Amino acid sequence: MMRSSSIGDDWAVLTGGVPAPRRTGPLSFVPMLGRGGDTLQRLTAEAVRHPDDASAFERLGIAHANAGDHVRAAEALGEAVAIDPVRSRAWSALGEARARAAGSVDGPVPHAARDAFSRALAIDPEDVRAQFYLAMDKDARGAREEAVGDWMELLRVVPLGSKPEETIRAAILASLQRELNKD
Repeated sequence: MMRSSSIGDDWAVLTGGVPAPRRTGPLSFVPMLGRGGDTLQRLTAEAVRHPDDASAFERLGIAHANAGDHVRAAEALGEAVAIDPVRSRAWSALGEARARAAGSVDGPVPHAARDAFSRALAIDPEDVRAQFYLAMDKDARGAREEAVGDWMELLRVVPLGSKPEETIRAAILASLQRELNKD
């Protein structure tokens, strides 16, 4: 992973001209598959043909998430981790899909999603998506300073200028804006 050189100036960037908070977008569901109209059908057929292939179900789950169907994404990703329970990426994607299916992306993370993120971190302690959403959960539960600290640490490891960096900064700004609006 690329590392930013320093976060010393990040606070100035984060607090200067605070924009209106934005809804947090998906952190790491990236369009990794073609956008052809047959993508979901093709991936569904692949999963049916290979019911013991965790990768097939993971690809299908990510495609459903990219299409905005987080319930089906969670179902497919659940199959992936049932087949191969040591897939960190599938566990964290499952956590995000469960959170999004519950409509709680900007609030406390549902227990089932929190469990999936914890499993992802047990396999890969550097899983950025899992760390991000667990910090979102901390923020929603009132531990703003701890959450912001966690997000600032994530800014050290995500590539500069990347979508994850933008999403993390937006979460920090939204948290700070909520704190400022309390007064």
